[in-house]
Amino acid sequence: LLTCRDCGNAPRCPQCRVTFTYYRQMGRLTCHYCGSALPAPDACPVCLATRFAPIGFGTEGLEEEIRRQFPRARIARLDRERSRSEAEARLTRRQAWAGDVDILIGTRMLLHGAPLPKAGFVGIPLADAGLHLPDFRAAERTYHSLMDAVGLARSADEGGRALVQTYLPSHHVIKALVEGNPGEFYDQELAFRRTLVYPPYSTLIGLRVSGTHAERVHDASKQWALLLREAAAHSPEAGEINARATGGQADEVSASSGPLILVLGPIPAFLNKVRRRHSWQLMVKSEDAAAVRYVVKTALRRLEGQREWRGLKFEVDVDPIEM
Repeated sequence: LLTCRDCGNAPRCPQCRVTFTYYRQMGRLTCHYCGSALPAPDACPVCLATRFAPIGFGTEGLEEEIRRQFPRARIARLDRERSRSEAEARLTRRQAWAGDVDILIGTRMLLHGAPLPKAGFVGIPLADAGLHLPDFRAAERTYHSLMDAVGLARSADEGGRALVQTYLPSHHVIKALVEGNPGEFYDQELAFRRTLVYPPYSTLIGLRVSGTHAERVHDASKQWALLLREAAAHSPEAGEINARATGGQADEVSASSGPLILVLGPIPAFLNKVRRRHSWQLMVKSEDAAAVRYVVKTALRRLEGQREWRGLKFEVDVDPIEM
């Protein structure tokens, strides 16, 4: 991203409110959600200063550094900016198989599509970046991605090496990867899931409401949360209900003869404005799959019957793949 060194402002997409990605070689800012792009500004739109600095770490910066270190190497890049079509990606892969590439730099695109030839050396910079995403599956996804990346290298018997750069060498994902011990990852990850009642020890249902008017979307999300808690309180699966609010952000709905149902939110979605649409989200969690489905179905039926929410979009995602 590009930041102003005087006020710290980083240009954002006006339609999606996400930070533009900065491509230095093209002098362009791009939104990877709606596709809008514009030239990098000469002056900060907030303070009018002209001192900009790129911040972050991407394949473009890595390529520049590697070209300085290895000026004679034949270098190719496989990422969304360099390989905008499947034909361009296939061409890069064919060059790698033909031996026309000494160093291949890429994102997760390296792990998808037609296989690449095994490499003598694989380097994984900032291997722990995916661990910081706000998703309980972040460690699971990171571990499998890193395993796939290490798999691009030849075996140790054939002289292959893989180097992992990390700020978290003691994290169970990194330790399991480096030690070649999948059991360490699975044991610690399952203990974490069990303690916090995440799948496979519970059923999650993700809920999202979106629309073009921010205030209506927010009000609808609050109404949805209220209806969810009312439905839980009258659920035949739940028995006698006692609801306890915790900080206005979550209600634990417990029962002497039924399951615990946890209603989380509403909160702004992780990307709460995309393509001019605002989004708020909720999460319902329970160890009883039938009970939590009943609660969500009942609340949604009541919500959609209220005329003031017409024009808004309500989404239900049972066992969400992403949070």
